[in-house]
Amino acid sequence: MSAGEQLVIARSYTRARRWPWVLGKLGELRLPLGPYTPAQLAVAGVGTIALIRTYGWWAPVLGPLPVLLLGLAVWAARSARIGGRVPAAALWGVTLALAQPRAGRIAGRTARDRPRADLLGGFHVTDTATGEALEVRAVAELDAQRVAQSMRTVAAPVRSSTAQAAQSEQVVGAQTVLQRLLAAHADQSDQ
Repeated sequence: MSAGEQLVIARSYTRARRWPWVLGKLGELRLPLGPYTPAQLAVAGVGTIALIRTYGWWAPVLGPLPVLLLGLAVWAARSARIGGRVPAAALWGVTLALAQPRAGRIAGRTARDRPRADLLGGFHVTDTATGEALEVRAVAELDAQRVAQSMRTVAAPVRSSTAQAAQSEQVVGAQTVLQRLLAAHADQSDQ
């Protein structure tokens, strides 16, 4: 390390902040072998009740072994972790996850599906052998051009008269048979 470099020391107190609350005193009475976490207190309480209720069953056969096993279970519960979290916090997280709506939440409100929308459409059946397909195709293209033109007039800004004149001159030039058919159909529908 050169003279210009400086040693940086970083400390993390995250584990200390996550440490669960503990119970070491009850009033002026200091608990033996304490302090105890909530998980330890729960194991001790439930285990003691179970041992008292079943005393007649285990006392003649096992002697003090169940009491020692309860003490071992209380000691083991001190460092119990579920996914890196204390058991009470883990169970609270599972409870909240189960209480969530099935579709989830958006901005704090229950997410809902959008209402049903019907998609409507149609089609034409033509006989291609008689040439009617050309007429139907021409009508379909004319409709498409009208829709495109209406979209342009809504979305596009107003053009100058010189630009419109130049465009109309380009259209009047050499037209195909289909373009002439479309123009004739447009004249008939305008009348």
